[in-house]
Amino acid sequence: MICSVRVELFIPFQSEGALLIEPFTARIPQDDVDDLVPPAGPTTVPIDQLGAGIRHPAVLPSAPPFRRDEGDMTAMTAQPWNVITESLDLLRAAAAAISDSNREAPTPCTQWTVTQVLQHAAGDQLAWAAALGVGTGPAGNPFTPSGHIEACIDELIEPALAVARTAWAGVRSDDDAVPTPLPQGRLQARVASGACALDAAVHAWDIAVALGRPGFLPCSLAGQLLPAAQAIVEPLRDFAYATALAPEPADDTTAQLLRYLGRSPRWQPASGEAVR
Repeated sequence: MICSVRVELFIPFQSEGALLIEPFTARIPQDDVDDLVPPAGPTTVPIDQLGAGIRHPAVLPSAPPFRRDEGDMTAMTAQPWNVITESLDLLRAAAAAISDSNREAPTPCTQWTVTQVLQHAAGDQLAWAAALGVGTGPAGNPFTPSGHIEACIDELIEPALAVARTAWAGVRSDDDAVPTPLPQGRLQARVASGACALDAAVHAWDIAVALGRPGFLPCSLAGQLLPAAQAIVEPLRDFAYATALAPEPADDTTAQLLRYLGRSPRWQPASGEAVR
């Protein structure tokens, strides 16, 4: 059951050198209300102004400054952030498969092409990094990717991957209050890292399957991401994820994760199946 509590969310992005804030509101399930602190007197903005047909987690403005050790650029090797590393590597590999001939290909995100999904995924990583205190966030609204890239693909994705790695290098594995760009706010480090990795990995799958590469998301990684998905997705169902698809007896871990996120593991460009 959805209660009447509303939380106002914001997407920070830059335009002509100025930081802009674009708001919308989301309804939060009653069970999750106790964990949220809604701002006083929000201005209600219909979610359809932000493109409600694109089902993906919302992005909030940068969180309060995150305490970190200066110069700790190699800490990731000493932290259990393999899930981040593997997912970012997967996104890089998916990006490498994009060419001039396929960048307009349709994807499971029905309103977006391959290029738009990549723009969105890169923007999300920049938003996560900004929440962790690194960088200024995406240069545009991640929810309205243009689909046009004047530079090469590497110039879009590599800076986002680099800033994401730097951000997570400063996060301690025992931190119980890691800032996030999600409406849930601060989360335990293991949940926050899994949520960020989930974003990268699932969009890597979106791109790969759109380019005819099923099986791109390994079960070993999906098994690490599924608990994080189960921890964060339900409060976001109304506006960020489609309804979970029913599991099937033959599903492996990857299929279980995709169905939980509302994606068909058998999606094909011509199948007509799409993520809302």
